[in-house]
Amino acid sequence: MRTLMALLITGVACVLLSFVWPEEGISMAGTTLSFVTLDELVANEPEGIADADDFLKGYDAILQEDSAASPTDTSAANAEVEKALQDSLREAELERRRQLLEIQQGANGIENLQVFFEGLESAKSQNQKLRVLHYGDSQIEGDRITGYLRNELQKRYGGNGPGLIPPVEVVPSIAIEQEADENWQRYTVYGKRDTTIKHERYGLMGTFAEADSTGGNLIFRPSPRTYKLSKTWSTAKLFLGHFSDSLIAECYYNDSLIDRLLLQDSSGYRAWSLTLPGTPEELRFSFSGSIESYGIALEGPSGVQVDNIPMRGSSGTIFKRISRDQLRKQYRELNPGLVLLQYGGNTVPYISDSTKAENYGRWMQSQILYLKALMPEAAFILIGPSDMAYKEGENFVTYPYLEVVRNELKKAAFETSCGFWDIYEVMGGANSMSAWVKADPPLAGKDYVHFTPKGARRIAELFTKALLDEREREE
Repeated sequence: MRTLMALLITGVACVLLSFVWPEEGISMAGTTLSFVTLDELVANEPEGIADADDFLKGYDAILQEDSAASPTDTSAANAEVEKALQDSLREAELERRRQLLEIQQGANGIENLQVFFEGLESAKSQNQKLRVLHYGDSQIEGDRITGYLRNELQKRYGGNGPGLIPPVEVVPSIAIEQEADENWQRYTVYGKRDTTIKHERYGLMGTFAEADSTGGNLIFRPSPRTYKLSKTWSTAKLFLGHFSDSLIAECYYNDSLIDRLLLQDSSGYRAWSLTLPGTPEELRFSFSGSIESYGIALEGPSGVQVDNIPMRGSSGTIFKRISRDQLRKQYRELNPGLVLLQYGGNTVPYISDSTKAENYGRWMQSQILYLKALMPEAAFILIGPSDMAYKEGENFVTYPYLEVVRNELKKAAFETSCGFWDIYEVMGGANSMSAWVKADPPLAGKDYVHFTPKGARRIAELFTKALLDEREREE
């Protein structure tokens, strides 16, 4: 009884104290002490989808269809009224999901998209090559999302290999296994930029690696964890740049030397192209001195190639900080047919008002126009940010200006004749990230920002379906 009375008195004291306790809390010994407010105690869960897996089941029927939407079956004309009503509601929900999945476009449509779809057929029927560049932030690291899209397009239209790979990577990718000697140093135009780099030679992947005067090796091996078609490749194209003195570059297929270059003219950019006897167990490039490398393309001689180009920490506003002349040369050589730009996630947490969101939209618009001038024959699709959540009281809720950022990116896409794909709505809209985190197994991580591999796979399936359905509508 005494214990109960003590607990009761303590509880009443805490409640009374909470009324006079400062809302911002009191700092003591480096820790802020605060009370849960009455509103937080009685508040309901924020509105949003309750179960991510149940929500995603709503797309299953669409994913199981052919690329074109199947016609509605009207043969059961004499079905019971209740069943007819259920079917009507079901079809209405399917139609809503189809609209969510669509690649949106403005009044001017998506420039060059039909040309890209025609290129898919040429890649398949005439053994031509077609390239897709998938730029993004850390949401696509490790070949997440990109890998599935690549595999599906290669299965349908031909092609193999993982495509563009940075010379040195700090985040392992399932697409390739790679190594570099310790004397190679990696630099990026995004994230925390090294201020000692005074030039703009970062290449189309926004990163380069430089060996010191002793030279070194770059090694690439097929990944056992990637899709079957990505495990095989028969061509290699290594992108090289400035070097201080003449040097020798050698390429080894397994343990056999298959090509050697004497590099004397440091023109700033060249592509070293090799046709390989087959897929090597190991492909090694060895250099006798200092040189810059901007990446390597590992692929087949024809078909579709989809390149994974993640830029951790980037908002997508970095392309103008890369040498225009270098970008023009690389883009002209690779001739992309489609460019995917998946950005916004690194900006959302720092947007505190509509003006900042509008400014970001204008910056992205200028970046798109810059890239379109360098790739005038490519189609562009801007992929908006997913839902992202922060903790407010006891709940995780969508960042307050996420939808404003999404709207400004959509506006930027439409005003530059690009498509726009809305991950935020596709995954469930406001406060959906919490349900993705709580799924079993989880579809998103505990940071309430990044998808897990399983969640990224679901997003990749849905985007691939949207792209293939758009192809059907364009015909």
